[in-house]
Amino acid sequence: MRLWIFDVEHGSCACLITAAGEVVLFDCGTNTTTGFTPSQWLRDNGYGRVDQLVISHFDADHVADAHNLGASLHVRSILRNTGRSARQIRGDKDARGGLPAGLDAALSLHESYVLPMGEPLSVAISTYCNTPPAFSDQNNLSLVAILQIAGMRTVFPGDLEAAGWGQLLTNAGFRSDLNGVDFFVASHHGRRSGFTPEIFAGGLPQPHLCLISDKSVYEENPPDYGPYASGMHFGGQLRRVLTTRRDGSILIELSNGQVTVWRGLTP
Repeated sequence: MRLWIFDVEHGSCACLITAAGEVVLFDCGTNTTTGFTPSQWLRDNGYGRVDQLVISHFDADHVADAHNLGASLHVRSILRNTGRSARQIRGDKDARGGLPAGLDAALSLHESYVLPMGEPLSVAISTYCNTPPAFSDQNNLSLVAILQIAGMRTVFPGDLEAAGWGQLLTNAGFRSDLNGVDFFVASHHGRRSGFTPEIFAGGLPQPHLCLISDKSVYEENPPDYGPYASGMHFGGQLRRVLTTRRDGSILIELSNGQVTVWRGLTP
């Protein structure tokens, strides 16, 4: 099993390749500096399909490559929050100045997709999300995906903010799934708006690493995720937080029950 956290600047894109050769994409952001797109990467590596596309929410930086995915690969199934319709989201986005191609394509998928096609995946993905009318903004409607494979858990929370975390944490099932998480992808690119200590309270996740996908430090005093992770050693140095801006693309490999994390790789 290989799980990539790609360097997509201020965006989000992770890709799981299972032992069975299945492809799961968690968002589909791109890197405009390097020209990286997940659709091209998949084609270059011999994959003609995406078995599951998990869309955290409908912001352009999280779905920038959706139009290329749809045009060049077979997207077999998608997971997303269905609480707001494509028409409602388009109305919000159009009022701000139109839709980029990726966002337009993602909303078309959201509108047209009905049922999964083919056999279920060999991995377990639990999803949780807030719904209207409690929230109407895209960040707090982020679909939180918890990937579990061979006993290893990774959390992808999109851009969920503190209020949205607070609401989801009232769900005992959600808290249970967070317990024992190994890798925690920081919400909202590591910004303070996506952080609340409640996430880690009462024995909830003590991950090995917290992972941040962003191209630069957005805030003067971003939250410090370090105290909440146990850490892993890299070249003799204990690291509790890895970021794509410092470490580049990150690869998590699981083989024969052993987990290895690689940094600074060219996908």
